[in-house]
Parts: sequence; C-alpha cells; structure tokens
Amino acid sequence: MAAVLVASLLGGLIGQTPTKSSDFSGGWVQNPAKSTLMSVSPQDIELSVVDSGASVKVVRRLKASKMPSGVPGETYTGTTDGKPSEERLADLLYSRRLAREGRDLVWRITMTRRGDSATTTFSERWSLSEDGKMLTIFRTYRDGREVTQVFERKR
Repeated sequence: MAAVLVASLLGGLIGQTPTKSSDFSGGWVQNPAKSTLMSVSPQDIELSVVDSGASVKVVRRLKASKMPSGVPGETYTGTTDGKPSEERLADLLYSRRLAREGRDLVWRITMTRRGDSATTTFSERWSLSEDGKMLTIFRTYRDGREVTQVFERKR
C-alpha cells in the first residue's frame, strides 16, 4: 500500500510541468471601466510590449491626448539582469529596475524632477490572466496610493 502511494506521488510530481514565465508581448488597450485609477490618471492608454525574456520594451501612448508630462508617449526598456535603465521624459528622469517574480514582471521605479531633484518611488506588478487576454498593472506608491490598470489584448 505504501509503495503504491509513493509511486503515485512520484508519478504526479514527475508529470507536472514547471511554471513557465509569461510572455507579455503584444498590443494592449486600457479598459478604464475595469481599472481603479486616480482622478488625474489618463483613460485612453495603449501599450505595445516586446518581451524577449531577458528584456522588455514598452511603448506607452495615449490615443487621444498627451501624457501628463506633455508628450504623446514614452518608450522604455528594462532588463532582468538587475541593472537600472534610465529614460528622460520632458523634465523627468526615470530609473527602472525590472525583475521576474514567477509569472509576473515587477518594475521598481524612481522618478526625479530635473528642476528641483525631488524624487518619488513606486513599483508596478504586471500579471497576465491565464488565457493571456488581460494584463493587469498594479502600481503602489510609497505613500500608500494604489492604481490598478487593466488592459485587454488588441485583436
């Protein structure tokens, strides 16, 4: 009886497939009705993501207006090797570190205003639905504010 139980358990473990990382590549459109946004948050965001495994390139743009910084969009890339990437956008400097945690992407971001060197930090956890049709970005600011953006895959 014990031998059957051990064989059954080992068979179950051997038959399991390891958790594969998610591929975030594709075009995404924010669904404001499913999102929890701040009053100043843009409603009409589109993302284009290229996930090579070792790096993730993001093109973020507004469909109908400009980003809060006054530019129509931004492009940034993060690598999963722990090294920060930097992006200058209008009078802001972003430093981003990217890590994979299970199936999720985690961005740790420091934003610095060039005029007075004031900084703020926040993190974003990106997760995909099991069917790969929905991308959820959960942003947490150091003061406790939270934003949840829900994106649907473009068809």
